[in-house]
Amino acid sequence: MRLPSQLTAAFLSLALWPFRVAEARATLRRLAALDARALADIGLTPADLNDATALPLAADPGIFLAARVDGQRATRLWLGGQPRRVWRRSRLARTGS
Repeated sequence: MRLPSQLTAAFLSLALWPFRVAEARATLRRLAALDARALADIGLTPADLNDATALPLAADPGIFLAARVDGQRATRLWLGGQPRRVWRRSRLARTGS
């Protein structure tokens, strides 16, 4: 019978949920203790952590943050590995363009 094993798995998942939430929040606290340079080394920004804290408790912030890092990596690859330049108005005025 599959039904008892599925019920057991569902009950176990529900019983362990508070521990998963506590572990995820502890990880967010450790990441929040890092400075901006250390976060940049792992591909995150303070804004990414802020966004992760706004997730519902049932969402895994680790998956969210990993997707952010992968998205930034994909953007860098798409741009040829070069950071995108932001042209300021003063730079455009000097070149006459």
